[in-house]
Amino acid sequence: VRSLRVGQRLTGIIQQIGPFGLFVDVGAQRDGLVPISLVSKGYIADVYEEYMPGQKVTVFVAQIKHNGELSLTMQPSRARKSKGMLKEDLSDFKDAGEEWLTGTLVHASERGFFVEVRRPGPEQGRTT
Repeated sequence: VRSLRVGQRLTGIIQQIGPFGLFVDVGAQRDGLVPISLVSKGYIADVYEEYMPGQKVTVFVAQIKHNGELSLTMQPSRARKSKGMLKEDLSDFKDAGEEWLTGTLVHASERGFFVEVRRPGPEQGRTT
């Protein structure tokens, strides 16, 4: 784990799937966890239908905790650490001001709502 760094790209094998995420063997002393929210940019209704144990995946180191736990992400843009939290680059929205954006509700939970909106500008990608 000590040789890893945040943002590093790794290839791993899914060892186990749980309702909260994927445990991936990346060759470190312990498996890393890809939380369900960091598996895909969009909402995944059933992670068991998308992934299976033994499947090879590309992951990025999201966080290395003091106790050696390894947090991974499958989204390269979410592999940056900021005050202990992962953040997507939202700089495309800096000029949106107080303009209301139209979005699509992709998931609602006790923790909040996940809404997909179009990025402003020529590329107009989506972010959740």
